[in-house]
Amino acid sequence: ALREVFSQNFTQMGGKVLLSETFATGTTDFATASAKAKSLAPDVLYILPQTSTPGVLLVKALKAQGVKSKILTAEVLLIRDAVAEQGKVLEGVTGIETYFDETRPQTKKFLELYKKEYNLEPDYPADISGVYDFIYLIKAAYEAGAPLSGTGATNTDEVADWLYGVK
Repeated sequence: ALREVFSQNFTQMGGKVLLSETFATGTTDFATASAKAKSLAPDVLYILPQTSTPGVLLVKALKAQGVKSKILTAEVLLIRDAVAEQGKVLEGVTGIETYFDETRPQTKKFLELYKKEYNLEPDYPADISGVYDFIYLIKAAYEAGAPLSGTGATNTDEVADWLYGVK
């Protein structure tokens, strides 16, 4: 889905998509894809791996082929562990990671509970902490009484109105 949205918007803004590839889960050999990328010599490569492991392998293959294109990616490839372990490989790759405040009391509590339950840090702390926040926002909406219609069914318009009022 993200690949299609990126391609559509990139094209609408005047860009040209030269290649759009997908890979089966578990793929570890990216030599053919890297050779295609090198032959097309795009200004930018936008890669969206399912996890950081194949993403790192793809970046390694691109660099081994001598691909000089700028590489853009989403947060999946730039999770903290991947950057810590593969910083040299990922050097020059540009991407995003959602900002979140790890010192916020609710976030600290959630991360502590997560680590206690699973004995590890979450791979995507901003995303998983955001989901935690969403759940508590919905809980607050119910407690405020905004989303309930007379029959007890959820009225999504009322929930949305209540959420728009959150500051």
